[in-house]
Amino acid sequence: MKALTWTRHTSFILGAATMALGCTQQDQSGSDIHFESAHSTALNGEIRDGVIYTRTTNRDKIEEEIQMQLEFTVGQFNGINGVADSSRLEIEIGNSEPAENGLRKVHYRATMFIAWDKSLAVPKDYTLILPAQGNEKGIEKFTAAFGADENSGKACLDEQGSEIDGGTFWYYYRPEKPACPLNKQGSFEKTLVVKTPIFLNVSPENTENKSPEYGKVWEDGKLKSILIFGKAEEGAQGDSDVGIAQYNKTYLTLLKTYGTPIRTNVNLNGSLPNAKFPHLSLAFQTPSGLLEVDMFLVEMLSKVSQDFRKKFKDLSGLSDFISYSGHSDLGDNIEAFAKMGHVVPGHYQIILVNGCDTFSYVDETLTQRYQAANPGAQGSKYLDIITNAMPSLFRSNTRSNMNIVNSLVEKQMNYRQILSKFDPYQKAVVIGEQDNTWPNPF
Repeated sequence: MKALTWTRHTSFILGAATMALGCTQQDQSGSDIHFESAHSTALNGEIRDGVIYTRTTNRDKIEEEIQMQLEFTVGQFNGINGVADSSRLEIEIGNSEPAENGLRKVHYRATMFIAWDKSLAVPKDYTLILPAQGNEKGIEKFTAAFGADENSGKACLDEQGSEIDGGTFWYYYRPEKPACPLNKQGSFEKTLVVKTPIFLNVSPENTENKSPEYGKVWEDGKLKSILIFGKAEEGAQGDSDVGIAQYNKTYLTLLKTYGTPIRTNVNLNGSLPNAKFPHLSLAFQTPSGLLEVDMFLVEMLSKVSQDFRKKFKDLSGLSDFISYSGHSDLGDNIEAFAKMGHVVPGHYQIILVNGCDTFSYVDETLTQRYQAANPGAQGSKYLDIITNAMPSLFRSNTRSNMNIVNSLVEKQMNYRQILSKFDPYQKAVVIGEQDNTWPNPF
């Protein structure tokens, strides 16, 4: 076999919702990215001889097509309760050779950082089943063959998938379902499907016995929290919408747990806030000190008003815990959230990005913002980020948020204990906790 030569490219998938990828190139050392979870283990994965068929010779275009091809790992890993961190995908493009129908066969290497279900043994290698082409026509052909309801009867789709097209199939893709022909022995058109092993090993970035920086959280005698809830359906008004219902439930749970607020911006007189009151400001007295909670109900985060942006910016700088619970919108809402708010130098924060597959969608934007505000310190020094390796169900939003609020008030549990109280289905993980020092001084 002809020896392969390699050109290194570092690539980042931004969870694109359409075939038009918004890709960026950044330096990524990974030095301040670590991992803790009650339900997942971090793995390093290596594709040693990936293959993609393409019509272009432009290396940047080839790289984009490989990114689109590998985005199908989101769906495949979700099928076994895991996902790869798209922001840490690294690609090395190698040799190419002529193939049929005017295509070229390009070889590449790639490395991935994967959240793997702890209940599963870690195999030496795992077979990825991917579209052979990453251009729009190739993805559409792959989708027509294995993602269209009328062709597959959802044999290769998650049960939640409907009206699938080439821009969404990667998310609902489940090639290992028993009825899916892709996981069976047999030959497929080589320019339609490729199967390649990814070699796995447990990452040294796994940590344990790390806790939130409770001392830093309470250094001013207050716990300031911002809880943002997205609606399940845009334009919904009543509590039949599960997003609004969780907004209401969290409000009621705060009252049940901490009593009557000592301060509030709205007197509800025993009624529920619903969409009529999309901003609640509450203060409670707790044994640890004052708990201040600002709750917001929004439509899509990528489309919020300037009024919300201003309120969030004014409140976010000195908040200790900030969460968004709602639709990821295939990454668009997560990208918008990462750019919002204000970062104050020297102020430590915990951020919960509580949507579907947010471990895959959260990129370096947040850590870079915190690092820029704190020159000389790693971005993780003043920031811990909690994400989900699997979809987060709306019905679990109150549970996730209240577990963190209660834990910060009680100041007892480490991160693994806290995350063990989340819905196990969402496979919540925390990154950036490796430099936490509690109970020692910050």
